This record gives sequence, structure tokens and C-alpha cells, in this order.
Amino acid sequence: MKITPALTLATLCALLTAGCRTTRIGTITPIPIPAALTARDAQAAIVQTTMAEPPAIAEGSNWEKIVDSVMSARLMGYRSQFGKKSSLWFVEDIEPSTVILGYQRGEYYLRVRMNISSGQIRPTIDGSKNLDQHGAKIHENALVWVDTLCVDIRATLGKYVLMKESLVPAP
Repeated sequence: MKITPALTLATLCALLTAGCRTTRIGTITPIPIPAALTARDAQAAIVQTTMAEPPAIAEGSNWEKIVDSVMSARLMGYRSQFGKKSSLWFVEDIEPSTVILGYQRGEYYLRVRMNISSGQIRPTIDGSKNLDQHGAKIHENALVWVDTLCVDIRATLGKYVLMKESLVPAP
């Protein structure tokens, strides 16, 4: 049987593209912060989203004490909105208008910067390990992980609005 150069080239191309799938990073959709929440409330919501269990809050606590307790108990594992601990997000650093999160899954690592300004949270991928990140491209799973995190942050922001409205009397 004679192998033609075209068949050899086609097989080689198929093998080279069959591995990991990378995609363009692009702009990740910003998360709007509800008008009832401050930037510090948004930081606390991001931090609480990464916690396996919310911190214990004493009955009769005011809103500021709740936010302070979340910010001080920030080094816990992430549990998705479905209740199963399938991936691990953790807080790496908190700056005045930024929360830096890390994601570790086996040998894969992803770092995401959550910038808080102008009434929104802007997630950006800040670095990775073993996710084929080259310039503006990264393994497509990284974008799925960030998107799932953003959905959970939106849900936590909604819960914060309801909780704050129930604790803070209207003017």
C-alpha cells in the first residue's frame, strides 16, 4: 500500500489539532453591582462565593459586622451553587478595589483578578499554569471555570441585596 503525501499531511494535521483546545480570552462580561451594594459589599460577596460554608453570623448582627466577618473568614474552599465541591477557588489577595482569586484543579492553576469600579466587577485572567496560555489564548476550560464563578458571584450579590434590605432600615 502506497501512502500519498496528501494523506500523510492530513494525518499530521489531525494529530496536531486533536489535543488541547485553546480559545481566545477576549473580554469577560462584567458583573453589574446592584445599586443597594457598595464596593466593599461586592468584595465580600466575591469572597463569600469562594467559601465552602458561609461564616457564622450572630443573631442581631448589623450589616457592617456581617461584611467584616466574611472578609475575615476568607480562606475557605469554594462550593458551587449546586452544593458539590467540584473545584477549588480561593482568595489569594484583597486590594482596595480588587479581589485576586486562584483556582487549583489537579495540576491546573488559574489566577483571576476581580476589579471593582464604576458599579461593576470586571473579571480578567491574570495568569495560569498548565492551561496553554499564550498571549490572548488559553485552554477553553479556563473560560468555563471563570464563567461558572461569575454566575455564582451574581447569585451571591443577589442574596446580599436581600440580606442587606432585611437588616438595614429604609431611610
